[in-house]
Amino acid sequence: VTAADLADLEATVVEMHRRLEQDDRLGYSELNSKFHRRIWKMADNELAASLLATLKSQSIRVQYRTILQPGRADQSMREHAAILAALTAADPEATEAAMAEHLSHVVSTLRRAIATRQVRLPGAAESVGPAALPSPLAAGANVAGA
Repeated sequence: VTAADLADLEATVVEMHRRLEQDDRLGYSELNSKFHRRIWKMADNELAASLLATLKSQSIRVQYRTILQPGRADQSMREHAAILAALTAADPEATEAAMAEHLSHVVSTLRRAIATRQVRLPGAAESVGPAALPSPLAAGANVAGA
């Protein structure tokens, strides 16, 4: 992780915060994607980045709707700030914990939205139950280097 990486992430988080203050959820979501793409680049794993980009493109409609869930925007902002703080501290354990918490909250938000039929998974003919979403770390994902 370079100083330029951290500076870029910090600038993105500052702008994310500004967008939330302006109640610009779409702008926030676009910056959220930028934040995640930067972390994928920092991880320097082209295969993982390609797979994540493919998955992200399939779930873009859902991503923008999650930020509209009550309380999610502020929670998301705190999670991104925690990820940045852990990366800045060069603390792999804290980074992994912050990423795991973030992913867990994203999945919880999606499950609630699906359960109340506020979102549908891409490609689903009908809304599906929350059990359709896997645990974010079920596959043993290691995000310590992210």
